[in-house]
Amino acid sequence: MNLAELKEKSIGELNEVARELKIEGASNLR
Repeated sequence: MNLAELKEKSIGELNEVARELKIEGASNLR
């Protein structure tokens, strides 16, 4: 996954990706 792909995603999709990657504090990102 690259930056261009991330920019195309919605906040919900980014949160989903973050949860899958187990990024701490990801749910606090807005």
